[in-house]
Amino acid sequence: MPRLSLVIPAYNEEAYLPRLLDTVDVARSRYEGGADAVEVIVSDNGSTDATRDIAHRRGCRLAHQAVRNIAAVRNAGAAVARGRVLCFVDADLRVHPETFNVIDRGLGPGVVAGATGVTLDRWS
Repeated sequence: MPRLSLVIPAYNEEAYLPRLLDTVDVARSRYEGGADAVEVIVSDNGSTDATRDIAHRRGCRLAHQAVRNIAAVRNAGAAVARGRVLCFVDADLRVHPETFNVIDRGLGPGVVAGATGVTLDRWS
């Protein structure tokens, strides 16, 4: 069972997906938990280009969501994830080679984290 599930929401991302997956492969190879401890899921939103084929050829798991809604696409990927930790990244980005190690350290014992939200007034 994988420890981390990386979900990539995608709609017609053939121009970007290979570059992202190249960086994911490097990060997986450097992951101290082992490359097999990270599953990669491409959550496709009805792409009409080669997005699904690229994901399949690169060994990614595929999720499908017909509704054109980014939250629904992310949720479709999360629904098929098997990892204990969910991670999300957009297809037009890249990940750092130490991404998965940093995530693991951030989830380790003794780590304290927090977050806050900010509400902004409308800009005029």
